[in-house]
Formats: sequence, C-alpha cells, structure tokens
Amino acid sequence: MNRQQPGSPTSEQGFSLVIVFLLSLGVLLTGVATMGRISFGWMGAAWQAQSREAREAAEIGMTRIVSELNRERNRRLLVNASVLNTQNRTYIESSTNEGVAGSFCTTDLPLLSGAFPASADLKAQQIIDTERRFQLVSVTQPAASSQMEPGMPTTRNDSDANGTESFKVTTGYDPDGFGGPEFPGRAGEITITVRGMAYRNNTLIATTTLRRTFEVVPKCCWGSLGGFGAAFGSDTRPCPTIGIGIVGGAAENETGEITILGSAASILTGEGNLIPFVYCIASSTCSVNVNQNLGTSVKIVDASMPSIPAPPITTCLDQNTSTCNLDLDDNGLPASGGNLLLDTGVALSSWPANFQSVCMRDAATPPVTTCSINTLDFGANNRTITFDTRGGPLRIYFPNSQSGSTETIDMRNNGGFIHINTNNSGSVPSSITDFTLFGCQPSASRTCSPHQIVEIGNGSAAALKLFAYFPNGDITIGGNGGFEGVMWIDQLGANGNITFTIPGSGISQVLDLMGMGGTAPTQEFPMMDFVTRATKSLQFF
Repeated sequence: MNRQQPGSPTSEQGFSLVIVFLLSLGVLLTGVATMGRISFGWMGAAWQAQSREAREAAEIGMTRIVSELNRERNRRLLVNASVLNTQNRTYIESSTNEGVAGSFCTTDLPLLSGAFPASADLKAQQIIDTERRFQLVSVTQPAASSQMEPGMPTTRNDSDANGTESFKVTTGYDPDGFGGPEFPGRAGEITITVRGMAYRNNTLIATTTLRRTFEVVPKCCWGSLGGFGAAFGSDTRPCPTIGIGIVGGAAENETGEITILGSAASILTGEGNLIPFVYCIASSTCSVNVNQNLGTSVKIVDASMPSIPAPPITTCLDQNTSTCNLDLDDNGLPASGGNLLLDTGVALSSWPANFQSVCMRDAATPPVTTCSINTLDFGANNRTITFDTRGGPLRIYFPNSQSGSTETIDMRNNGGFIHINTNNSGSVPSSITDFTLFGCQPSASRTCSPHQIVEIGNGSAAALKLFAYFPNGDITIGGNGGFEGVMWIDQLGANGNITFTIPGSGISQVLDLMGMGGTAPTQEFPMMDFVTRATKSLQFF
C-alpha cells in the first residue's frame, strides 16, 4: 500500500514565522499610526496654546492702550492719531508740545507710562509676563476724525453726508439732565493695530496681530457722556462753552467772586449773541452778585486752572523799588489826560526810560516783548496807554502782591489801556493775546497774599482787547466802556454798564498761549474732550 507522507516540520515552521512577522508588522504600524495621531494632536494642542497666548497678548495690549488713551489727560490723542503713530513719549509728554496733545479739560500733560513703560518708543515691545509681550504696530484715522476741537453745526439737524465734520455738536450741548434728550455729537473713529507675541525661554514661538477700530465721540469737559437727558439721572455739572472767557475763583481756594451790577451790562459772543453763563472755580462756594437784567448766570465748576507761563524776565520779582514801580507822571504827560504810546514795532531803546529798564525783547519771529513790573500808576485822571503790537506780542508780568490798599494797576478816573495794531486795517489787533497781563502765580513758596488789586478799565475809555490772568487778583472795571477778550481772575467787580465781548477766536488764542490745545471755531461752541464709545470692527490675522 502506498501512503502519502506529511510535510516536513521545517516547512510548517517557516510558514508560521511569516504569519507572525506580518501580524507583528501590522500591530507595529497600527501603533505607529496611533502614536502619530497622538503626537500630531499634542503638536496641534501646543500650537493652539501658543497661538492662544499670542492672541491673549494682543488683546491685553489693546486693552492697556485704549484704557490709557481714555484717561482724561490723554484723550486729545484720540483725535491725533498721527502724533501717536509717529512720535515718542518724550515728545508727547513734553510741556513744549502740550499745545499739540493738551486738553482744555485738564491741566495735566499727557502721560502714557501705564501702557508703554518699556521705553520712550511707543512701538517697542512691552512685556506682559515671561511668556507674553505686545507691540503697537500703527495708529490711523480718517482725516475727518483728526482735529483738536468739535465744530458746531449750523442747525440742530445739520447733516454731514460726506463725514467731513465728525465731531460737530450743537450749541448748548450740555448733558445736565434737564429737559429732553440732547442731540448727540457725531462719531469719528481711530484704528489701532497691535501685535501679540508668545515666548518660551526668550524665543519667539507665535504671533497674532489684532486690528480694532473704535468709535470716538466728543465728551463734555467735567461732565458725563450725555445724550440721554435725564434717562439715567441728572448730571448737574455744566458743559463749558465760550463763557469760559470769564472765570472767577482762579485762586482755587473758595474765594471766588463775580459781581456785575450795571443794569445795562451785557456779556456777548463775538457775533453779538448773549452768553448764557460764565464760570467760577470752586468745589462749593463762590460769591455771585449779578444784575437780573444781565441775562447771564454763573456756574460753579470744580476744575484746575493752568499755571502762568514762566517769564523770561524777572527784574521785578519780589522787588518793591522805584525802578519797578512805574508812574506815568515820569513820562512827560499833561497834568490831566494824555496818552503814552508803547510800540513793539520800534526798537526797545526808543521806549521811555522807565519802561526800558523793566522790559526785554527776544529773538523770536515775530519778537515777543516782555516786561516785569511791580506796580503801574497812571498818576492822574484821564490818561491812557496805547499798546501797538504791530511788531509782535507784548506780555506784562505783575509778579508781586502789594501790602495794604496799594493797587497793582491804578488807572485813576477815566484811565485805560488801548490795544491796536497799525499794520492791520482799522488798526485791529491780530490777536487778543498779543497784549497779555499776567499776575502773581501762587506756589509752595509764594502765597501771593494779599490779593492783587487791579484796574483794567475805569471810565469811558476805548474797549479793551486783551487777555488778563491774575490767579489771586481782584479786578475792577467801571464806567461805560467795554472789554473784549478773556479774563481769568479770582474776583471780578464791574460797577458800570460794561459790554463784555468774548470772541471764539479769542478763546482759541488763549488756549494756544496757555498750552491747552487747539484751534477752535470762531462762534459759540462747547468745550469737549473725547472718549472711545464702541468697537466698529475687529480683525485678527
């Protein structure tokens, strides 16, 4: 019988080995694939975490920058994107550049250290912590959103389809909660781009860029955002307007007083419109006595006044000498009457000797003539001094208080100042600040006590055109003359039918001189700063 023999053990073992190898390879590849998926998951999670940290850094940076710009002292930068985009902190925070970025609402200079502590360069990297940083990339805005003061529409419903006047607000805008809802100001915008960065061991591992456009709206100085009347409660703080041309209480110590007794006195804009109110600086108390026919009231505001610019000449600082006490009797005028001409268009050596000794002229273009005087006595009745500022501005400092009843400026009866510019048609001055009077500036070492007693108009002399700032001054003006300009004093006494005229252009000129920023409309306007109200658009990339 023939029998078939089974395969050899060697063949079976070889086949089994192949099967085992294939199974092992399958298991291995499955494990590798699984580990690959896990590794990719870990890598993806790590990348997402790094990207998230970079995004958080960008958001933190954006929040810090916007919060800093919304501080009162920095708000004017919201409508000066080009300054933020091109200048550094040294420029922006410098007092010499305050006119660019300063604000009427506060006397504090801009300060950006809260958002940009790393260096003066606003576009330097700012460290949040060991793993996150941010960097300002750019700040931009449309031309219509870049300006210093809000404009004023011609009517309540004035439209602006082209968006060329973003911040126009209405005359009388005052969010004090009385009456119906206020007509809101138009919105401008500002676009800020910030880069967020994630770091590990000082090595950059991820970046994200955030671009955000904010609405920028005008906000009443010292008041709420407004626009809703009494819907959210009354805000009794007034919105300052052109009435800021007359300010009492400038000593900021509750001693302010405004007295206007003339039954036919008036306080008008440059266009001849009645100004509804002027101001007194105080937290609670200001003595007010105005004739009911005046039609102008006094509003109390708790605000800070700016410092007087430092004089380039201090000849009569703390000096009570004959040289510093000027008397027009020394100028060859008649026993009664007469006019003394002081012309900035001629050499200072041509001035009367008593004025030469206390005045100087700088090399600016045009040159500024500055005088330092202890007292000025007109010496007799009916005398005037005419200041012709055709050659440049004139600033007269009266840096000292006087003892007893001695007056800093004594005009006698019917005396007065006359300000002209004979280079102009009608000899009209180019600017009210071309003739400026500054009084004693209180400080830690100077009390300026007692108050300075100052006459700036007494009788029927021609209308004054000037800026007078006496923080501790008691100013009197009488007769039937006029005053055109800006007056910041502690106490005002007017006992005649004075016509006070406060031109909008004069406010603008004073704000520029005092480093409080910006051109202003020539008509009545509210004093504003600005805040960001809402986000218009947001983009990460």
